[in-house]
Amino acid sequence: MNIIDSHFHLWDRSRFSYDWLNAVPELNRDMLPCEYWATARSLPITQSVFVEAYVNREYCVDETLWVLSQTRDNKWIAGIVGAVYLESPHAAQDLQRLAEHRLFKGVRRLLDEEPDDNFPARPDFIRGVQTLAQFSLPFDICIRNTQLPAALELVKQSPGVQFVLDHCGKPNIKDGQWQPWADQIAEFATLGNTYCKMSGLVTEAGRENVTVEHLKPYIDHILAQFGVERLMFGTDWPVCILASSPERWLEVLLAALADLTEDQKDWLFRKSCERFYNL
Repeated sequence: MNIIDSHFHLWDRSRFSYDWLNAVPELNRDMLPCEYWATARSLPITQSVFVEAYVNREYCVDETLWVLSQTRDNKWIAGIVGAVYLESPHAAQDLQRLAEHRLFKGVRRLLDEEPDDNFPARPDFIRGVQTLAQFSLPFDICIRNTQLPAALELVKQSPGVQFVLDHCGKPNIKDGQWQPWADQIAEFATLGNTYCKMSGLVTEAGRENVTVEHLKPYIDHILAQFGVERLMFGTDWPVCILASSPERWLEVLLAALADLTEDQKDWLFRKSCERFYNL
């Protein structure tokens, strides 16, 4: 197989501050390209897409520019999804600056850290997301599962923007949650400008539940709703290591997808990501 990892992170604490890491000691160290690639190249991963790592707000543009500088020596970084606070009056200026770079492929403004479940549907935020159409840039939606209704409203009001739902909308697998997540995912998939990342499920399941038995119902539902041409594989490294190695996640996912043809797997593991991010 030839895999593109649609979702990995890096951070260098000597350059930027990441306050959230203080509460996660297992991850509170530098995560640099060499460490990620040492893991990725042991899998059939040939290219990877960096996704912003919730750097402190004042560093969001600088983080993207730093990762862009890393691509000179790490040609496997195929694209960068950077943080832009789209509700900010400075958002258009930040977008203009970043869009000049060929490898800047999309925007994520982390939403699951907002305490308000309705934040994705705020009018000022929706207006900011709608401006992405001017730059032909897609948006990564990273939310808590309780924010899915607001995310649906965001997508419905932004038909000119392409969206990808990170981590399958974060179902609470550990506690066996199914509804209303399953119906909301089905509605999300009916919107033609949406994709979904097959990522993050191991974190939502917890280390003891990273098994085909626990994850397959969720994988099957996502697959049935989106189809392989709107699904893309992601490791979510290094966050995934809280529950599983990337190797174990790939092993479980391939077992759950055993009935797919090689062409279908090629879409899920490579072609869909290439198309969505214009790699």
